[in-house]
Amino acid sequence: MLSLYLQFAKGFSPAAAGLVLVAQPVLMALISPFAGRLADRLEPRLIASGGMALSAAGLLMLAFIGQDTSLVYLMAALVVIGAGFGFFSSPNTSAVMGAVERKCYGVAASTLGTMRLVRQMLSLGLAMLLFALIIGRVPISAAVLPEFIDSLRASFTLFAVLSLAGVAASLARNRIAGAA
Repeated sequence: MLSLYLQFAKGFSPAAAGLVLVAQPVLMALISPFAGRLADRLEPRLIASGGMALSAAGLLMLAFIGQDTSLVYLMAALVVIGAGFGFFSSPNTSAVMGAVERKCYGVAASTLGTMRLVRQMLSLGLAMLLFALIIGRVPISAAVLPEFIDSLRASFTLFAVLSLAGVAASLARNRIAGAA
């Protein structure tokens, strides 16, 4: 979605848009090993929940973008999201893998991968639904730029809210396991 924003609202080439967007996964890759080591010493649930909260904050930042939003602001939001994903991913995997017996590692790992893909498909589906409701069935172009930006704002707001719900679920997971 941000790639389209950078191309249509900011006039970036596809390659330049991709170069801007690479900041998020690079930061995630740099932070994940540190977060994994931290999760070995502290409670992974708290680190993963904090990471998801950071991601929600970055998504909320993106909910306020407009046609005149600066590249610095976009990069800051991507940095916050990348840091959040970095602090979420490794500790969450550690928490899930630590909750199953060794003989179930394969099933747990494949379930994590499946949930990651389901999350990606659902988020894309929700974004496309919002695009269709707000923009309609027209190609994205300068003529529908205000509607396109409205659909981005709605999408990022929804994803921030869902991420906050994920924070609550992540924080509750040990309490539920402890009650059983």
